[in-house]
Amino acid sequence: MITAVGREMLAKARIGFGLGIVENGYDETACVEAFAAADLEAGERRLLKDARAWMARLPFGGLDVLVVEEIGKNISGSGMDTNVIGRPSNPHELFPADPKILWIVALDLTDESYGNATGIGNADFTTRRLAEKIDWKPTAINTLTACAPNGGKLPLVFESDREAVESALGCIGLTPPERARVVRIRSTLVLGEIECSEALLSEIAKRPDLTVVGEGRPLGFDASGRIVPLAAR
Repeated sequence: MITAVGREMLAKARIGFGLGIVENGYDETACVEAFAAADLEAGERRLLKDARAWMARLPFGGLDVLVVEEIGKNISGSGMDTNVIGRPSNPHELFPADPKILWIVALDLTDESYGNATGIGNADFTTRRLAEKIDWKPTAINTLTACAPNGGKLPLVFESDREAVESALGCIGLTPPERARVVRIRSTLVLGEIECSEALLSEIAKRPDLTVVGEGRPLGFDASGRIVPLAAR
């Protein structure tokens, strides 16, 4: 549909040229290229391949639990980048083969979202802190406009980050928590440095593109059960 409409516009509208802008995995502008109207479709297809190749990704294909400190509209239009978490926001989209994440824990909503919690439906566990920030009117408008009302579904709500994470770990089947494949990220926009469980160390050792930058330690929580942010480490 998008391709057909685009071709119709190019054939009938007075379009002089198009400007393609591609970001890298660090949310930085990596490429800017102009195309004449006749070359726009082919040029966009080529840039789309670059965009997919440069896109930020989790370094592991299968996880038991992904802990996301923040979701929000300033991070992704869908709260969490669906390409990163492997869960499309629209039921008409196909699920990608990779990554496969059993449970996602979303801990907070950014202030810049102004209560719009679009994408919270892609999480399985969340916190009272996040739930109380939700403004359901803009969330409903956004998800309905996208024809993805499931993006506004509220997951199980827990009083603290610790409870949410522990509950997710309790639902991974016969795998004991100490052997669980767990990754904690600041957001789907910040993947340059992530926190991984010890179960992933052997896989990390085989990857020349990954570097261990710190010693193993327990996941940190304060006295109220709130997680110690990655930025504060």
